[in-house]
Amino acid sequence: MQLITYILHLERLLLLTLLNRHYESCNPIELIRLFICCRRAMQNLVLKFGKEYPDSKQYSTFSELLGNSYSLIWLLRSVQEIIGLSHEIFGEHIDQKKNTLFSLVDKTSEIFSTLANMNSKFCLLGPKKQIGSSLKHTASESDTSEHDALENSALEHVKTMAEQLEKTTAGIPVTTKDCKCVIKIENSYDNVCWDKLLCTMSCIGGFLWGLVSAFESTMKDYPTASSEERKLMLHYASNFSRSIAKFETFVDICLHVLFMENKDFGSVDLISGRLPQELDCENGFLNIEVVMDGWTMHQLKDNKLQSDGPPGNVCRKACNPFQHLSLNPMVGTACIALQKIADMSDWPDMFSLVWIDGILRYLEVLGTFPGLNLSKELYAQIVNAHVSAIGKCILLQGKSATLPTHEIGSSTKTLQLQNTSGYVVTKNIIDRQNRLNSLISRLRLSMRNFVSVASNMHLSATLQVIERALVGVNQYSHSIYEVETGTSDGGTVSSDVAAGIDCLYLVLGSVPGNKRVFQRTVPSLVGALFNIVLHLQSPLIFYIEKLPPLCPDLHPEAGAIVLMCVEVITSFVGRHTFQIDACHVSQCLHLPVMLFKGFKHLLADRSVSCSSENIREQIAGQPLASKEYLLDRQFSVDMYAACCKLLCTVLRHQQSEVGQCVAVLEDSVNILLSCLESADSKMVSMAGCFTWNKEEALKCASFFRRIYEEMRQQKTIMEHHSMHFLAGYISMFSGLGPFQTGITREIDEALRPGVYSLIDICQESDFQQLHTYLEGPCRTTLANLVHDYKLHFQYQGKI
Repeated sequence: MQLITYILHLERLLLLTLLNRHYESCNPIELIRLFICCRRAMQNLVLKFGKEYPDSKQYSTFSELLGNSYSLIWLLRSVQEIIGLSHEIFGEHIDQKKNTLFSLVDKTSEIFSTLANMNSKFCLLGPKKQIGSSLKHTASESDTSEHDALENSALEHVKTMAEQLEKTTAGIPVTTKDCKCVIKIENSYDNVCWDKLLCTMSCIGGFLWGLVSAFESTMKDYPTASSEERKLMLHYASNFSRSIAKFETFVDICLHVLFMENKDFGSVDLISGRLPQELDCENGFLNIEVVMDGWTMHQLKDNKLQSDGPPGNVCRKACNPFQHLSLNPMVGTACIALQKIADMSDWPDMFSLVWIDGILRYLEVLGTFPGLNLSKELYAQIVNAHVSAIGKCILLQGKSATLPTHEIGSSTKTLQLQNTSGYVVTKNIIDRQNRLNSLISRLRLSMRNFVSVASNMHLSATLQVIERALVGVNQYSHSIYEVETGTSDGGTVSSDVAAGIDCLYLVLGSVPGNKRVFQRTVPSLVGALFNIVLHLQSPLIFYIEKLPPLCPDLHPEAGAIVLMCVEVITSFVGRHTFQIDACHVSQCLHLPVMLFKGFKHLLADRSVSCSSENIREQIAGQPLASKEYLLDRQFSVDMYAACCKLLCTVLRHQQSEVGQCVAVLEDSVNILLSCLESADSKMVSMAGCFTWNKEEALKCASFFRRIYEEMRQQKTIMEHHSMHFLAGYISMFSGLGPFQTGITREIDEALRPGVYSLIDICQESDFQQLHTYLEGPCRTTLANLVHDYKLHFQYQGKI
């Protein structure tokens, strides 16, 4: 507690220094940075206290320090004062001020969120459950009364936070025009008022986020609550119905001012169908209470929120205080903002991430409430907005774009690739990658929340949006398809197509597969994925640009999209609740042949003409432009692993169909096995061909071995065919493969457990037939393999 006290005193000294301009010997920016350090330290201390839930005495001291109105006013007003400092005192450092203030606002918002969350949990679960573990003696009557007092104290602290934030919503300046109150926005974007409103909005968002997080975690961590206890939780939530409605009114007014069309840009009339014609202003500021009395109270009455005393006491018929919010203005603004992300022509800056984070938090919370009455059209609009924004992120990520399951590792992979590609990884590149990863993670979380609680109607709308994206139907013109064949170097897809793959994977992981509306669309969805692979597959997918592009490409990276398709197809195959068509099973078995045929002939580096500029340059008589590419080593390993996993999954879950397509499976296995054949040193040196290094080859061998092991698990359908797969391995090992170089000892050792699995399901007649079929060194190899199998693998019945 002393640390927080010291931090508060230091903050007061810093603010006084800034306001009185007593900083001749130092840069004011440095003082603000020190203030941010204080606020960050306070936020960490509050967060640590909230996680530990100490005993009642410590909680009392803590709540008296940060739960009173004076401390809360200080947290908010101190930031507003710093934001409102004149630009003149910063001189040439004005841009640095802009960058640092966002961090200050964010940390303050996090403090409000943590305080609201901690105190709300204390009330929702009850002090006995929260601090009972720290009390080593049996609770007495005095303890119980003390706990009740603490619970009431925690509730009062949250109410105090809401009241202080309500007071700040009166900060919109108004003026009178033609006997009507209008918003005064002359030079609004340069006016400090809007900066202060930013702080208010952010802290309101933090407070509401803390409430929502407390409800979610309580329901999750305490699922066995009795009906009476759940009523108490609901009663607690109803205490803040009016505050939530008032905050919504405040946000709606701000959105109305900022986004309503205005031809002369002089002033914006606040009159609309949702707001009263006469607005009261007090000392030049909007009196939002008038708006609340004329609109919000009417809304609460329509929603049947009844109270037995002061406003917002008991919410008898509403499921939660968030259920009856008016959605159209906020959702419409959120969709516009997401579309702005999709329209970005360059990498997003930090400011973009700050404002979009609040919008995504709103959508994330909105998506967790299944009772919200969203029309099918509005729901489809939200999904479309997510698809467009996610697609832009995938486009900007380039080769590092991956599915959510391994997005954390993708950034590391990209940095390693860039180090080996001949150019220096700058801090700017790392920052760009981190910003994109953060943004797409938030977009996916918001999207996942919407689809996880979707009704059949909403799920149908979601699948329709995703299917249209996968097929490549343009949103604005149905005659334009965004999946193109392209040239010999492969086709292209739009960012929406790429986002459709990503969102489909999110739906697969969030929606039960037994939903009939989902099952009906499976054939068309899987078919669309195969169609994308067919258009994009080419040798160029295994390459990466030698130098980083100066500006974003027009299309997502083809190799990354193909890999995503293979992984999503594997997810479909592995779900027992989905019935995959037999033709799609055969296509799954054929995919490795399509992608890895000719892999051993790929060059380590190559030049590719820029096909989009060919015609123009030929007309101009100029030489064709070209780009330098290096073979993407990590991507080749990832694609190989994905193909091996696909074959294993098909073997495990589609036995009957595999039994009819064994020849196709054998072709794919032989192609993948040939990739592990030893490299021809002469061909590598003379032709510049690509070859895996030892570690990469061993990693791929471990993936391939699982195919043989899975065949042993599916003995019923594979025992009559195992000798053919064994013959293929023996031929490759004995130097009779495509390059006649054999397999290295290390690769053979990695593959041996899988080879022994094949031998284990072979019959004695199979060995006799193989001995007759094979010649020369292959017979010796077979005899050695069978001997080693009996020695190291076969169970002889001995202990």
